[in-house]
Amino acid sequence: MSDLGKKAKKASSSLTIESELAHGSGKKNTESKSLHNSAKSAKTNFITLILMFLFLLILTAGSWFMFQMKAQLKDNSVKLDSLEDLADRTAKSLDMFSVKSKKFESIQDELIRSTDDHINSLQLQLTAQGARLAELGSTSRSDWYLSEAAYLVRLASQRLQTERSTKNPLALLLQADGILLNLNEEGLLSVRTAIADDVASLRLAGSVDIEGIVLELNALAKQINQLELLRLSLDSSEANLVGETLSADGVHISEITDSSVDSLTEQFKRHLASLVKVRERKSIIEPALSYSEESVVRSNLKLFLHQAANSVLREEQAVFELSLKNASDLLRIYFSDTSSSRQINSRISHLKEVAVVQMLPDINGSISAIETFIIVRQSRLIKADASEIIDKP
Repeated sequence: MSDLGKKAKKASSSLTIESELAHGSGKKNTESKSLHNSAKSAKTNFITLILMFLFLLILTAGSWFMFQMKAQLKDNSVKLDSLEDLADRTAKSLDMFSVKSKKFESIQDELIRSTDDHINSLQLQLTAQGARLAELGSTSRSDWYLSEAAYLVRLASQRLQTERSTKNPLALLLQADGILLNLNEEGLLSVRTAIADDVASLRLAGSVDIEGIVLELNALAKQINQLELLRLSLDSSEANLVGETLSADGVHISEITDSSVDSLTEQFKRHLASLVKVRERKSIIEPALSYSEESVVRSNLKLFLHQAANSVLREEQAVFELSLKNASDLLRIYFSDTSSSRQINSRISHLKEVAVVQMLPDINGSISAIETFIIVRQSRLIKADASEIIDKP
């Protein structure tokens, strides 16, 4: 403000000097008028300077105020940004805390559930162990009989699957039924009914004598070496006839020793013709076999019989019948029609009609029935013991 006053004074002094110089060069008759005008101009200039000073002062004050307002607005904007950033960070922290809180709650709930499950499992185990101890402490004769019957029924089912025979399972079920017959327990009628149904199923299924069939086939295979193969030779009746003819020829030859050569030749031709016989065969005549071929034929026949025995053990009905058919064909084509071969062929034909597949019924009904009865009986005994404990003072 002091600088502005000095400048205003300098300006007013310069204006005064200029006005004096201007008036000094004028006419002297106008000096008074000039002095009056100069005083008026100086006053006007002074007012102007004051107005300019006030304007500059107002302008400076407004500029300073605007500068302060801008600085304050900028500071407020920075503070607002920092507050917004802080609010964002706070919101993110709250979100993270909420997520962690939910996760912790889920983990806590899962831990509580697992703890409850573990407690329930321990409670069930404790109850089961207590029931088992109570059962062992009060095991009676009926309990042992029931356990034995259940064991026999399960063993029958197992033997049926492993042995594939109805003989032993049937005997085991009948033995279990006999044990239940001696017990005086209510509710055993349903168990005995299930056992009776399984026994009937086993009896209706029948029994395949696998061991007997295999042993018979092996015995037949051992008899193959005793059979005679077809040969291009005379049978016994023909040999006897030839012997008788030759002996008769010897007598005739001795009688005609003195005959002529022509008659001797004629008799020889006649007796030679009697040795040849012509027979009509309906089947194809196979060529004579050598010793090695005979061995091959016998081995093939044995092989078919052993193959049939193996198919019996595997319960393969089609392979069994095909093997016996091949054995019967070999026996008919290459072996003589003797009593032994006819007997073996008859047994093979009989075995071809035998079923080698053992039908196995389902006998699990008796197992389910006796296990259900034991569980219901134990539950009834446990409830009875619990009621007795509650009734005690």
